[in-house]
Amino acid sequence: MTRRRWIGVLLCCLAVVTAVAGVTAVAGATERCQANGGQKVCLTDVQVSDDTLVVNQTGSVEVTLENQGDQLVAPRVTMNTAGPNNTTSVIPIGQPELQPGETTTVTQSLAGETPGQHGVQVIVTSPDGTHRFDISAIQFIQVTAEPPTELGGRIDQTEISLAVLLAALLGASVAGYRYFGPKTDPEE
Repeated sequence: MTRRRWIGVLLCCLAVVTAVAGVTAVAGATERCQANGGQKVCLTDVQVSDDTLVVNQTGSVEVTLENQGDQLVAPRVTMNTAGPNNTTSVIPIGQPELQPGETTTVTQSLAGETPGQHGVQVIVTSPDGTHRFDISAIQFIQVTAEPPTELGGRIDQTEISLAVLLAALLGASVAGYRYFGPKTDPEE
């Protein structure tokens, strides 16, 4: 096969893959935020306060909902969790009443009890639970037995110690320069 034909075949394959990926993305996008008659409640934001918790530390999940339908609705908001030992639980977060066009935020605390990786997913259903309006992506939270000792993330004792050390070295360098540095003669 000539070089020109190989390029043609590669371009055709690329076009097919792009088309399939586009159709899949559109199909995936339509699965979220499903209406139930005149009721339509969508998750507009799901935020986890910390993606790393230390055992016995508390975090939170903040869920923002919007009523995009044309009827009053009180959706049931639940949080599914999966622990590192294949333990799962369903935690009710709330059931706020939303007027058409109204947005609200509900919050649920998270307790880091078991070390390991935990998955959190929020589901919004009709009040009786028979229709799923929306579902969030799974977010992961790592629970550790000890606080992290490496740099990165929130400012912790390691970063504070490093800053104090750098300040002390800078102070010693300035003092040494002033004492041993070039002398200026006041008579010059």
